[in-house]
Amino acid sequence: MRKVELRMNEEYKYKIIKKLVETKGNKQRAAVKLKRSIRQIDRMIAGYKEFGKEFFVHGNRGRKPKNALTDELKTEIELLYINKYFDCTYTLFKELLERRENINLSVDEIRVILRDRFIFSPRTHKSTKRNKNRRGNKNRKGNRGTINGTLFSLNAFIAFL
Repeated sequence: MRKVELRMNEEYKYKIIKKLVETKGNKQRAAVKLKRSIRQIDRMIAGYKEFGKEFFVHGNRGRKPKNALTDELKTEIELLYINKYFDCTYTLFKELLERRENINLSVDEIRVILRDRFIFSPRTHKSTKRNKNRRGNKNRKGNRGTINGTLFSLNAFIAFL
């Protein structure tokens, strides 16, 4: 049997059900503590007896959401912005992606993708850039970005071209 790590709320349920089974405690009291019905308490007891601690792990843990964007698409958007549309605002970039590249995303999605990679719109205020650098990785200073996960300086990148 593998070691199971539970989150705080899962651990709380596990401890209450474990104590209930071991001491043959009061189901009504456990239902009140967990804010569940007695039927749900019975279901948890059956799950605990059959699977043990592993029963309390949520089924979607570790899965990527179905509607999440792939890393390849995020990298493609980043490269398009850096190489082709570097002087566009996020809104204009969104419209150009729809028209020319046939990629349909919202402005907010594009903003999140690019800001997570420390790429800002030309119209971004100085304070936003400063705050993002403070909140981000401490190793990143000045005007830097990433391509395929590697850190580079924009000045060095321009000199390379």
